[in-house]
Amino acid sequence: MAATLKALRDERGFSLLELLITLLVISILVGIAVASYFFSTGKAGETACKSNLRTIRGAITTYQAANSGEYPPDLDSLVPDYIKDDKGLTCPVTGEKYEYDNITGEVRCPNCEP
Repeated sequence: MAATLKALRDERGFSLLELLITLLVISILVGIAVASYFFSTGKAGETACKSNLRTIRGAITTYQAANSGEYPPDLDSLVPDYIKDDKGLTCPVTGEKYEYDNITGEVRCPNCEP
């Protein structure tokens, strides 16, 4: 029996403390990765929103040039002649429609632009 205990003590392996430290380091790395992922997806949504706004503003300018300088009555009138489909008329971050002023021709997203 004493020989078996001595053989077990001579075995090489990880102690409980080493395993806990390893798990702590892995969990910190996973936390950093998850935070980075959510930051990246948020930035991607804002970039897509700004791109949509540039496209809509260009379509408004084209509409204005083709209609004696008048602005479109609403953003839906830009589809399908000036914008391919109405998916670009909503913010990809919030899913809400963009705000449009048909007197000034300004379009904006209250959530993505100040």
